[in-house]
Amino acid sequence: MSHKWFFQYDTGQYFDIVVTQTPGVKAFRIREKLDASISYGIAQGENAIFEIQDAATGKSASYVFSGLGFGISPPIPKVPVGGSASTAGPWNDFVAPGFLDPEDFEGDASIQTPVRRTWPLWGSKTC
Repeated sequence: MSHKWFFQYDTGQYFDIVVTQTPGVKAFRIREKLDASISYGIAQGENAIFEIQDAATGKSASYVFSGLGFGISPPIPKVPVGGSASTAGPWNDFVAPGFLDPEDFEGDASIQTPVRRTWPLWGSKTC
């Protein structure tokens, strides 16, 4: 790779890298520490704080999520503003590359809860 000012371009020179040992994985835990949302008319907003902890050392870091959006719901008489709040939830275990620390997580993320159900809904096969 060569550079001209802040541009970089391919020079056609390639080399092979042989990986002899991977960094392994490290156990982490994640939980939601706080979540609050508010809605007014069709506008909605939410703030959430997540905590990621190194399971071995107990070292942790907190991350903030903020979101705004629009939604349509049936009007409820005499309730012009809606909202909700929650406090800390349970820890969820996960693994990540061994070279990461709790403060290294950044960027886009997706937090989902796995669901166990039977398929078809009236059958006994678990998926």
